[in-house]
Amino acid sequence: MKIKINTNTFLGISAMLISLGTLIVLIYQSKLMREHEEKSAIPKLELWNDLSESRYALRLENKGLGPALIEEVAVKYGDKIFYLDPMFFAINYADSANNEIRQITGTNLFEGIIITLGSKIKLVESTNELDDQMLRDLFYNYDTKVIIYYSSIYGKVWKLNGTGDLPNIQSDYEPKIFNELFSE
Repeated sequence: MKIKINTNTFLGISAMLISLGTLIVLIYQSKLMREHEEKSAIPKLELWNDLSESRYALRLENKGLGPALIEEVAVKYGDKIFYLDPMFFAINYADSANNEIRQITGTNLFEGIIITLGSKIKLVESTNELDDQMLRDLFYNYDTKVIIYYSSIYGKVWKLNGTGDLPNIQSDYEPKIFNELFSE
């Protein structure tokens, strides 16, 4: 049995197949573009002890390719974890340890703060010699770690686990601040 296909039918089927092929390529290309956008907006926070100036400072920098949304901040001191930003931790620790009120400056780091690309923030900075030594003793050792969970604008989460540490992606961490900001 011969199947006769006229020219119009042949052209119609060919146009449908070409359209279907174009749609598949378009979907694949969109997926690749999305992956590229995600990778080109990856934040990379770095935490350093800044000893370059005359006074001690704990410095946070975003050396990545996109903004970082702070999800959680804590300070691990020995076996205990304090859910405080480093400046409040230093002030509270110094007050309780020495019964003195310290003169410490810095920038507070709370959930929901966005660290823009290229930002350099001094989280804690000493203003005098006594506080300088106290901050060095407190943060420039292996007993104290500032732990920061942060997310990208695409909802991927990383954990920074102390000074000089490389951030690790956290696939099991639910980005609550990101979800609150970008949920519909």
